[in-house]
Amino acid sequence: MKTRHYLAATAAVLTLAVGALACGSHTSDTTATVPGQPPLRSSTALKDTDWFKKTFGTPLLAANTALQPRAVEQATDINGTVLPQNSAPLDGPAMWQRVQCEALPFSTTDGPTKLRANTIYGGFARTPFGAALAAYHLRNFGGTATERQALPSIIAPADHDRVVPVLKVDQTDIPTRKSNCLATNGIRRPARYHTEAVSDTVIDVSFWYLPESGKQRGSAFDVTVVWSGDDWYLTEQSILDMGYSGHQKTPTDADEPAGWARW
Repeated sequence: MKTRHYLAATAAVLTLAVGALACGSHTSDTTATVPGQPPLRSSTALKDTDWFKKTFGTPLLAANTALQPRAVEQATDINGTVLPQNSAPLDGPAMWQRVQCEALPFSTTDGPTKLRANTIYGGFARTPFGAALAAYHLRNFGGTATERQALPSIIAPADHDRVVPVLKVDQTDIPTRKSNCLATNGIRRPARYHTEAVSDTVIDVSFWYLPESGKQRGSAFDVTVVWSGDDWYLTEQSILDMGYSGHQKTPTDADEPAGWARW
């Protein structure tokens, strides 16, 4: 269904990653917490905690009722906030949260746990689910930050000096966000995802979206992330596929894939 380009891969397959995906496990050894939330495993739903009620306000609701969960939570801070990494139950594998003009997934198991830069999150677990979270965050940074702010944060540090000089970067700052921009522009996020280990450091993440109005088929695209240092980053090829080499890889029409995990 797609052609992948990988610039960094080894012969070993990430057995642990594939096994975790097959079992639906999203475990992580991440222990970072947020202020006021203890680093303990919690059986209390996150939305039922005092911390959540103090931190989040009225959610946005996706108009497409086939997409679950419908809610996109809105923190008091328009830049979003990390969630406690205590396995507190969510409505789904991740909680979708507004960050400026983008809806992004956050978990209580696999990150993110920190900010790398303004609105660019990091601290994702080295698991298939952590890779999926990171891939979606980093691929969709355009709705949260300017390109010139974000590029150093989405490229692996070891690749900065080689990659940045060849990129065609728009130097125009994104206009100031309006308070209702996400509601006005519509909430669009994938219904399913799939991860495939390419090597012990590289994972390919695919996303599938429900059909848009008037269309019979959904759409899919893939992003490849590389583990570098202690976090996931976009591979050089994925960055170039985003249009910075003069071309842009576009989503492909696709029927709902069988066996892919639900968000």
